[in-house]
Amino acid sequence: MVIDAGREADPLETFDLRNRPTFYKARGCDQCTNTGFSGRRGIYELMLVDDAIGPLILRKADARAIKRTAWEQGMDTLRDDGARKVIAGKTTVEEVLAATQEDVDADPIAAPVGTPVGVA
Repeated sequence: MVIDAGREADPLETFDLRNRPTFYKARGCDQCTNTGFSGRRGIYELMLVDDAIGPLILRKADARAIKRTAWEQGMDTLRDDGARKVIAGKTTVEEVLAATQEDVDADPIAAPVGTPVGVA
């Protein structure tokens, strides 16, 4: 079961299996020196400092507490942005996982699917 900012959601509600995205795997060529990529594309997360985040910063709360609060208020994580770019065919799952692994290792938000919010 997936928990969305305190709301239980049926995982099947989030997927429309009639319109499944196409996932791509990078294939190389001479132009891209066999990487499968040309140029660079960023993935981003933006945290707005509001009435909930500001006091945490002033109290010198740890980064996990600050990020969890921002996420609970709707902030998209790096993986969220990466997932959108995978679905849009702009990058691969492997690239997003490689670019965000360190963030996930240190982040209780990225707990395994089925872990209720607030449980580390």
